[in-house]
Amino acid sequence: MREIARLAAAILYLAAQISWAGAVSFQRLTDTIRLNSPTTLATAATLEARILYTPTYHGGQDLYREWVDSVEDKHLALTPTGLAVELHNVGPTLSTPTTISLNTWHHIAAVYDGASVSLYVDGVRVATESASGSIANGSALPILGGGQYETPTAVGFIGYVDWFRMSNTARYSGASFTAPSSQPPNDSNTVLLFYFDEASGSTTAADQSSNHNNGTLGVGASGATAPVFTSDPLATTSVPTLAGSMLICLASALVITGGVVVRRRFARQGV
Repeated sequence: MREIARLAAAILYLAAQISWAGAVSFQRLTDTIRLNSPTTLATAATLEARILYTPTYHGGQDLYREWVDSVEDKHLALTPTGLAVELHNVGPTLSTPTTISLNTWHHIAAVYDGASVSLYVDGVRVATESASGSIANGSALPILGGGQYETPTAVGFIGYVDWFRMSNTARYSGASFTAPSSQPPNDSNTVLLFYFDEASGSTTAADQSSNHNNGTLGVGASGATAPVFTSDPLATTSVPTLAGSMLICLASALVITGGVVVRRRFARQGV
């Protein structure tokens, strides 16, 4: 029976090591996550995210907005046909037409290195312009999603977000780089980091950076609504299905192993 116990323990240990990556689904232009505190940037920055458009959820534009009229504008916007970034005080808005296809996860990034601002899609630079100076900071509480609650001219984001990170350094350079394929780690240059792995129904989003600048869903102004924490809509195997499969494998393994143990026992007894 010791063989059965060891096999069961091994399978259960492997099951416990599996982590399930989630996402947040912005389904309405009013879906909003408002953060607790303003951010501070200086002479370098990276705003990046892993996003997904589907036939049902695609549109809007403002993924991230931190705005005070004539004072501050940290702004990352995208649509299925374009991408834009604004970092007030270092240069004009940089925008470009580009195709962000449906039903595929994409990495998007805006990078300021003190001399230029660049936009990237899946590690390929799609636009760049000269820029200089220090990024303006203000007192606005940052918003993910419902950008109209920062400024009436903004439009919220519709789509899925796997993770979002803001950094106080230029993480990427040149014409291309290898885009992250997994959730990026927290480090000393991380200003914000959201993995969106919260359980469905959660009303807060945890900032995994050392700043712990957590967000609250569905607040910011009258009419704000809450996005939805969910699993990857492109995943082919759900957590319950995989868990059930593991239990079946465990049961089968126990039966097979049990038979071996029984046969060995009878063999020792001369049967």
